[in-house]
Amino acid sequence: MASFSHSNNKKCKVYVLDTSAIIGRFLSPDTTNITTNGVIMEIKDFNSRIFTENAREDGKLLVREPAPWAFKKVKRMMEESGDVLRLSGVDIGVLALAVTLTESYQPQLVTDDYSMQNLSKILKIPYRGVLTPGIEDVYHWILICQGCKKRYQSHYNGSDCEICGSKLIKRRIKVSKRI
Repeated sequence: MASFSHSNNKKCKVYVLDTSAIIGRFLSPDTTNITTNGVIMEIKDFNSRIFTENAREDGKLLVREPAPWAFKKVKRMMEESGDVLRLSGVDIGVLALAVTLTESYQPQLVTDDYSMQNLSKILKIPYRGVLTPGIEDVYHWILICQGCKKRYQSHYNGSDCEICGSKLIKRRIKVSKRI
């Protein structure tokens, strides 16, 4: 397995694993696999916990945390894309870790979460699925009133339309095929 303490070489590839990658039993034998403490805490089923513990004990799975600047970058991009409506704190941490690692490595996000793949594509971080093929198009998310169809930004705090009082629903809008 490649050492995480490898020299500052952009060509050194690392896999950044989210919870779905670990539950799907993704573990590269010849490339560094890395995740966050949030992912470790999110794993509840017994078999996945044993898999994770064994991988960590064998040095095949490292746990690191992202840099604060990377969190800010991910949150800013989430606001712009509307993925803020769909990503958890753990998801944000995994994406921020991938962004952090771009300074010294070539990270590839491993996830079956389409919203994480969407933001990864926007952030120009390669990704792959475990059990799913992955997304091709880039989407943004908005809130739309069920009644009058008024559009709201993803960061709008209300759950009802300020014009007609109807419930707001999430809708995705296609931005492009490739970014």
